[in-house]
Amino acid sequence: MEKIHVVTASLLIAIAAAIGTYAVTRTTKLGVQSRGGASQGSINQWTGELTAANAALTRALAAKPPPLPPAGQRIRYVPPQRIVVTVRVPSPAQVTAIRREEGGRGD
Repeated sequence: MEKIHVVTASLLIAIAAAIGTYAVTRTTKLGVQSRGGASQGSINQWTGELTAANAALTRALAAKPPPLPPAGQRIRYVPPQRIVVTVRVPSPAQVTAIRREEGGRGD
């Protein structure tokens, strides 16, 4: 390996290490800031939202689902009906007439 290649590789590794160190220190600073960042008002709001969600789940759990059909009853399969849609495409002369009525160029 030539000397220039060694210097270039070591320089790239040093730059990558510096950027990685910067990212780690920035991430840990954000983590420290977020620990003390929640105010009592936001905590009370979150608690209220969680309490409301818990009440809704409790009501849903208390509601009885509809009864199932008896075990021996056979369910008749009805195949879905086929729907056919027909689309009429206007001719170029009709498109030109429509464009002229709308105030277009009328190509």
